[in-house]
Amino acid sequence: MVKTIPSNLLDTELHRIIGETAKKVKYIKPALMSVRDDWYKENRSLFTLKSKGKFTDLKASTKKYKTKKFGSPYPILLAKNGRIKSGLTQKSSAYTVNEVTDTSMTVGITGQDYFLFQQKGTSKMAAHPYIFKSQKQNNPDQWTLQRDRWIKIFSEYQARRLKTMGAV
Repeated sequence: MVKTIPSNLLDTELHRIIGETAKKVKYIKPALMSVRDDWYKENRSLFTLKSKGKFTDLKASTKKYKTKKFGSPYPILLAKNGRIKSGLTQKSSAYTVNEVTDTSMTVGITGQDYFLFQQKGTSKMAAHPYIFKSQKQNNPDQWTLQRDRWIKIFSEYQARRLKTMGAV
């Protein structure tokens, strides 16, 4: 099986397409790199939000603190040290995990516990999931565009690769 995103976070259709593509064409690194680049692009957009965006809004006390500290409570993921931002938006930083092989991709943040609190939430803070979550786990419309882009990347890559291989 292709190791791309933890399988518990994968949408069933996306998981099927990735597996099918890997089985049919073997070498999927270009598609994985496109998905990775899309992931970083999407994450960069999270740090330009001037509102809650797709996240649960912050508590009034947190808004007040962030406004005092940063001049605005948004973007929601903005934190005092910038480690989450650099880990999520840059392909190469001290806090970035970015590994792409011929058949697998691992992207994320390293060395930070706080990112897990943002992803999963706590008893005092709502979750602000920035890692793709399946429709079963989240609002069905929240991640549909991203998931659909990734499915399209793999579907188009598979079609091109099969044509190049003379299998079409």
